[in-house]
Amino acid sequence: MGIKKKKKSKKQNKTAPNRHIQKTGLESSTQPLSDLQGEITEDIVYFFRSSPDAMRSPQIATETLIKAVLPTEKIAMEPEFDDITGDPISCTLIYSETISKMDVNWETFGNLPPQIAASIRLEILEETIRQFLTESLRLEILDGLNLYRLRKKRSGEKMEAGIAAALQLVLKDDKNNPIWPKIGLLLGIAHNSISLGLEIKDSFNEILNENKDLLKSDNQKRYEILKKACSKIDANPRLINFFNRQTKKNYNEGVDAVLQGKLHFGFLSTEELENLSEHIVKSLGFSDPGKFKDANAFFSVMAEKKQKHVISGIENFINETFTPEKIEQMVQKLNSILKDPGDLQKWVSFILMIRSTLQGDDTIESRKVILIFITLGEFDTFQYKFQKS
Repeated sequence: MGIKKKKKSKKQNKTAPNRHIQKTGLESSTQPLSDLQGEITEDIVYFFRSSPDAMRSPQIATETLIKAVLPTEKIAMEPEFDDITGDPISCTLIYSETISKMDVNWETFGNLPPQIAASIRLEILEETIRQFLTESLRLEILDGLNLYRLRKKRSGEKMEAGIAAALQLVLKDDKNNPIWPKIGLLLGIAHNSISLGLEIKDSFNEILNENKDLLKSDNQKRYEILKKACSKIDANPRLINFFNRQTKKNYNEGVDAVLQGKLHFGFLSTEELENLSEHIVKSLGFSDPGKFKDANAFFSVMAEKKQKHVISGIENFINETFTPEKIEQMVQKLNSILKDPGDLQKWVSFILMIRSTLQGDDTIESRKVILIFITLGEFDTFQYKFQKS
């Protein structure tokens, strides 16, 4: 479909929800619209001054604003959007599926008049955006727009800053949802995502297609082939940058899910969790474990700036509980999940990270961060269930 590669920038099951622990994942840094309203209004006023007729009525003003945000595809090439692609693999799949559903004779597509061919390509890309633009991606784009607007404003490029402000308003307003797929910035980001997705696909396919027979052989050769494919990706800065960001995102989302009780493995027995209660009570200097049968009481004590004592108690528990035998049991449990993830399919990448951390010759100390997250998540779920019973 004529997708061009983006040029490099010069700059370059369900359990109780955790009610007490703050999220640790990647969240959008976009300020609420009310906090930015003054800045955005100031930049848009400059934009409207260049089009005096736009102020004749609210309707004309809105139409002028919409017309300004549509031809903005070049903004997707600015450095603030280098890392904003969403999931390129998903975008490429959506794009391919959309193409397959089009009632077009692709064998003779190249013979169509250029305008008609361009219109069909645009229709495919717009439909891809409708399915691809998630809430998290929209927030990332708004973050990028805010940084881009501020940079343009600082450099004295007030018209560009005004158009960025207009984009912020339109993408913040759900009422403008129908026009989002037609916005040039989003078309550019989808274009870049598909380009990156095709690079990933090509990098793997080139290696895997050459080794089809070997892939069916023993595990060691299969591992070597996949390692070779990964080394090809490592040689591409765009791809390695994407995978590094994706790994960090998957890790943070997984940790959030564990802490909130959305991802529960049941690594710890009731007896072990009761033992953990005693460790925490002792670390806080209390003699009555029953005080913490109420989860709210437990976390209110944590709120009294005694978290360090709690963590100390948890660390003592971890050193006693997570023996090599216990770690091996956990690895086997994760292996069992990976064979048939079912409802946990979306967490497979994170589960692989946990397993990798638990395996090998690492010490308890190097595994302690993930073990603390797991322990806190299971303990909160345990306390919640105890409170309800």
